[in-house]
Amino acid sequence: MTYLLLTITGWDEPPRARHQVARALAKHGEVLFVARNRLGTPGLASRRVEDNITLIEPSWPLDYRYRYRLPGINELYLNWLLRNLRQRHGDARMITFDHTAAMMRRYFPRYAYFCNDDYIGNSSVRFAIADRYHVRTEKHLAERATAIAATSPYLVKKLSVFNDNVSLIPLGAPVVTDAQLATCPPRPRDGLRIGLVGFIGRRIPKSLLNLLLEQDDARLSLVGPIEKGFLDGLVHRERIDTPGVLTGDDLVKEIAGFDVAIAPYDLAGINKGVTPNKLWQYLAVGRPAVVTRLPNMADWTFPDGCVYTADDNDDFVRMVRRAFEEDTPELATGRIAFARENSWDKRILDLLELMG
Repeated sequence: MTYLLLTITGWDEPPRARHQVARALAKHGEVLFVARNRLGTPGLASRRVEDNITLIEPSWPLDYRYRYRLPGINELYLNWLLRNLRQRHGDARMITFDHTAAMMRRYFPRYAYFCNDDYIGNSSVRFAIADRYHVRTEKHLAERATAIAATSPYLVKKLSVFNDNVSLIPLGAPVVTDAQLATCPPRPRDGLRIGLVGFIGRRIPKSLLNLLLEQDDARLSLVGPIEKGFLDGLVHRERIDTPGVLTGDDLVKEIAGFDVAIAPYDLAGINKGVTPNKLWQYLAVGRPAVVTRLPNMADWTFPDGCVYTADDNDDFVRMVRRAFEEDTPELATGRIAFARENSWDKRILDLLELMG
């Protein structure tokens, strides 16, 4: 079986749900991962990136950040892209992460919509025209989908208005093997090393990072692409590490070196559909996670010592210190076991059943 994943994402990014779905599906068949477009004359390039995963990179004369927000232009691009994908891979099972592909059924009569975000207005610059356009396209895409997988209760409720076949499939943990963990060097317990993996930018409260850095024994590792100017205003810059974008074994080793891993959010501007994907990455490597208390986590339960939730900045700092002081090898083993019980390998079986 061949699976075709349509995304608005690059392949070489911090692991996101669409990357993890691709890797889990690759154990069930061939995966074609369609990335966001690059600038250039219209064309499709492909290359093998992992076992059973081929990356398809479209090129188009307009940057994707503008293209997918522009009615007319986006339709022109998607009709061109989907027509070419249909000609080359018409027998593949389509899963779209692109909420703007409203014409999908014209080219792939049976498709699944995988929704792990509330995309409407989810950008640093708001455009009312783009918001209205995305509301309309997502509605049409959802109405015509064979099945919809949504990763949070909010998204299930939102999309169930348009389609009866919507199921909650939470985010899962990447598969980290014992062999990978065995290559990780011991953590030096010479202070408090705090780590954050993801897109480092406006949704992360700087005031909280400064509170953490004001602890004399704290060091902060920011793993991933960093928004221009984000480091400005952070205190104790000499205690901040910025290793850049890491994936695979390099990412596992970096997370294994954290004493405490964090997933902070600015609740004032929070995405309504958000659930913390990075939390599962942390647990898969055995690290305790401290997370801002999010509405979509209200019904989640975790074993003791896995996840510490915080209501405000001061509470967050206390939880980081508590997670650090309570950590034991036994708790680390329990986190890894819990992550494996909630792995993407298991989540993907629910997706395949939903798709029928």
